[in-house]
Amino acid sequence: MKTKPPTTTNAAIPLLSNLLTTEEAAEQLKLAAKTIRALCSSRSITAIRVCRRWRIPAEELERFKRARLSSAV
Repeated sequence: MKTKPPTTTNAAIPLLSNLLTTEEAAEQLKLAAKTIRALCSSRSITAIRVCRRWRIPAEELERFKRARLSSAV
């Protein structure tokens, strides 16, 4: 009896492409990468660890930007 190969979906691929490194996030926020890592560690920015490195969802970075702008006014 032939077995079918496991089917995979590409549903997770767009999510992975929307993850930013701490350096990319730092550039967008005009902060140091070390500051971004501290924000991730303190859970001020929602992020995930991938192989001991922080990855920030692009949507979360936009939310953080909006929150910073609204608190500055």
